[in-house]
Parts: sequence; C-alpha cells; structure tokens
Amino acid sequence: GLTSAGQQLLGYGQKMLALNDEVYARLTTEDFEGEIRFGVPHDIIYPRIPPVLRDFAKAFPRVKVRLISAPTRRLRVMFERGEVDLILTTEEAPGEQGESLIELPLVWMGAVGGNSWRERPLPLAFCSNCIFRDGSIRAVERAGIDWHLSIDSELDNAVSAAVSADLGITVFIEGESAPMIAPIDHGGALPDLGTTRINLYVQRVDNPVETAFADFLRRAHAHGRALPELVTA
Repeated sequence: GLTSAGQQLLGYGQKMLALNDEVYARLTTEDFEGEIRFGVPHDIIYPRIPPVLRDFAKAFPRVKVRLISAPTRRLRVMFERGEVDLILTTEEAPGEQGESLIELPLVWMGAVGGNSWRERPLPLAFCSNCIFRDGSIRAVERAGIDWHLSIDSELDNAVSAAVSADLGITVFIEGESAPMIAPIDHGGALPDLGTTRINLYVQRVDNPVETAFADFLRRAHAHGRALPELVTA
C-alpha cells in the first residue's frame, strides 16, 4: 500500500486533476462564439487533426474552426501578418512565438508495392514549396546518388497522386501518410534524412478559446501512432 506521504501526494494529484476538469467545464459550458483560423501543412493533417477538430467542436459547439492548408513557409508569413490565429509547422526548430510539440524522423515514401525507389537516376517528387525538398536533395547528392525531379508541382495532392502511381518517391514525417503511399523499406539504399519537429504558434495566449484549442493540439501530439506498412520489394 501507499505510505502516508504517498497518500497525501495522491490526494494532491486528484485535487489538481479535479481543478483542471472544473476549469475546462467552465470554459466549455459558457457560450463562446466566434471563429478560429487554424493553419496546418497538408502532410500533417492526418491522423491527428480530424480528432482534434471533432473533439473541439463538441467542447465549443458555437466556435467555428476555419482550416487553412498551406506549406510551412506560407503559414509563417500569414501568422506574422495576423491572418491566422494558430498554426502548426514542420521545421527543425520553432521560431519566435513557437513551441515544439514533437520531434519525429523524416522517411522516404513511395507507392505501395512500388519500385521507383530502385531506379537510377532516382525519381524525386516534391511540391515546389515543400520545406523538406532542399534538404532531401542534398542528402541524396551527399550519398552519391543521381537523381531527377519526376514531379515538380505547386499542388500537394498532385505529388501524392504521382507517388501513389509509382512515378517517384517523396519525403514525409514518420507516422504521417497519404492514400496508397507508405514508408520505403530500402535497407539503407537511400540516405538517412534526420528529423524534424512539429511546432505550434498561437497569436493570443490570453484568449481562452485559442488557448483551449492549443491544448487540444498539444494532447494530440503527445502520443505516437502505429506506422503504415512498409513498401518492400
């Protein structure tokens, strides 16, 4: 059993949890209204963001969340201009006003059952605004691998479609994916890409609704998820 000190500590912990629940109950029972403009890169929307949007809508039914999907660099500019209230970014380190939620490896992604990763020159597929593009190309060049851009598009969904058709390979954050795309089990044939961070920026930390939405995002990124099946030969 617990010692007297342990029982006392447990009691304090239970009181703190109860107080936290009371604070959230007061926040969610009041009729907050308005709109939150939330920006996020397309490649980290799944799997964490849909549950956040669902749960937040239940807690704040009269607050509308406007989802804005754009590359990290564009979101940072929009945030600095005050055009969005909260953003998630994929950067090696957060900038001013940013906090890091999680650090994850970058992985090579290809079509399920695909073999384009074996081709030389290596066909790469990237959005022109992809923040991982330059670093990935440098990694390929350092490894002495010939490469070419098989897909160079301003549209993220065009890149995903091309990769799913095995026309090239691209880079995602581990645990994030798109339909018919999976991590490549290349056995060291492709270079290591290092890690990146998912970062959170909040315009008004004194705004209770934005603060609550930020807490939903923090909790969603506090836990990992199972990875998709690997692309194998």
